[in-house]
Amino acid sequence: MSSDVAPFSKLSQELIDEIIDALLDPQEAERKISQFCACALVCRAFRHRSQKHAFYLMTPLPIRANANCRKRVDELHGILQENPRIASYIRRLDLNMNDTNGWLFDDCFFCEIMEIVSKTWAVGMNLELSVHGWSLPFQFTNNRTFETRFAKPFITPFITSLNMESIKNIPVFLLAHCPHLVELKLILVTLEAISPLNAIDIDHSLCPRLRKFTFESCGDTIRILATGYVDFGYLQQLSVSGRFSDQLGDIDLILNASSSSLDELHLDFCKLRNSVMAFFF
Repeated sequence: MSSDVAPFSKLSQELIDEIIDALLDPQEAERKISQFCACALVCRAFRHRSQKHAFYLMTPLPIRANANCRKRVDELHGILQENPRIASYIRRLDLNMNDTNGWLFDDCFFCEIMEIVSKTWAVGMNLELSVHGWSLPFQFTNNRTFETRFAKPFITPFITSLNMESIKNIPVFLLAHCPHLVELKLILVTLEAISPLNAIDIDHSLCPRLRKFTFESCGDTIRILATGYVDFGYLQQLSVSGRFSDQLGDIDLILNASSSSLDELHLDFCKLRNSVMAFFF
């Protein structure tokens, strides 16, 4: 066996990092984590950059209904306890919620995971939260627990992008207390119509100034948000979709607020009603 030094060992760490970065395909919606995990095992020079890409996205709850969610949370907790540096790579959190994992926000291990991760976050970072409801219609087991044990300490002070899909009765606090939020996507989402007395008080000075907003079939959500919970005066891109054009609802509130800033407007409906022409003209 040759004792020659491997060719890549003569490369600078900066060049090696660029090679690992080149594995990212900007055309792919999701990163191929497996290839970065494989690279991390090749040699020490590959490890840091490969782990950075592999752990960019944290998915504590698997999509499969028969998966062991408890085991997954415990394993992730163990990884971060053993190597806290990995927490600094996490920039996106995906939660796949159903009626069997409502315990998550009360779980001490998950709270410890979020505490470790959020300590590495700072204002100015691009940080994303995506929550998808897989049991229709899904709603959080306890909105007040969601607010106080998850959203307030770990999410609202930091995130810049929020994606919510197929969830009903979301607490207004989650949207109204995100001062750094610039991108919001709401698909089949409704808000708590009336906040109970034990809900967190809303501080309107913390309302987000959105640059990009996408929504589909969200009932009274737009009307509620436009009453001071979200500032649409800086909006640049607006995308609206639904089954019928009469689901436009209160979009005029957004258009009026963003009249001096809006650059792009996208409308996508399966069927147009006559009222849509009157709406714009």
